[in-house]
Amino acid sequence: MRRERGLAGISRAVACDPLPSAAPSPVVIPNRANTWLMTGHIVSCNERNPRNRQTRCARQQSDVAGAQPDVVARLKAFYDNWWAELEPTFKRIPSIYLGHEKESPVRLTSHDWIVDGSTPWNQPLVRLAVDKPLSTGYWNVKVVTAGEYEIRLRRWPEEADTAIGAPLPPGADVPGDSPFRASPGKTVAAVKALVRIGEPTAEASVGPGAKEVVLRMTLPNGQARMTALFTSQDGGIVGAYYAYVKKL
Repeated sequence: MRRERGLAGISRAVACDPLPSAAPSPVVIPNRANTWLMTGHIVSCNERNPRNRQTRCARQQSDVAGAQPDVVARLKAFYDNWWAELEPTFKRIPSIYLGHEKESPVRLTSHDWIVDGSTPWNQPLVRLAVDKPLSTGYWNVKVVTAGEYEIRLRRWPEEADTAIGAPLPPGADVPGDSPFRASPGKTVAAVKALVRIGEPTAEASVGPGAKEVVLRMTLPNGQARMTALFTSQDGGIVGAYYAYVKKL
């Protein structure tokens, strides 16, 4: 659910198998019973046609709101109550803990960046090396234990075992669809890596063929913003999409 009050004026309801006897023509969804789906915009299928990912499921094309005012009122009331409960939490930014005894090292990914634009949250965006300033952000972290830390910055995750400056070939397709891994991975010609956690900052050169850059820092405990960047020879900047932080 996006943080938009887009469904408050909901006017469409879609019934799922089975419908009450008084409802109009049944809209059947396999393996679901006595459930309803309500949306303020397009009614689409939760299932994908394996032959065409854009195909909408006819099972959820019938607007039965007019015939089910009680259901509409109940779903809208539930939504409004849920939103009222959730809304005060939007100002709270959760922290990723560093140095906790139960989780070290910690892996951070660009999915959790706090940005002013759109986070590179999926593999096509990571593979494209999205470098727009509004899409390059920081992690909100909490250093649980003060002391010495090792930070490893990577363009690709450990399991890819690929150099920072190397491209990543597209992965295999799947029947009937194009997976995220099908996007080719773009080269990042990084020559320097930098990490900043609160005030402490460390940087190092990116060696030829290096798969990661390892930095050490002394960190105080407390809340901080963590920024990790790669810089190219021409001054271009791209975020380090993967970082591994370990308390020493």
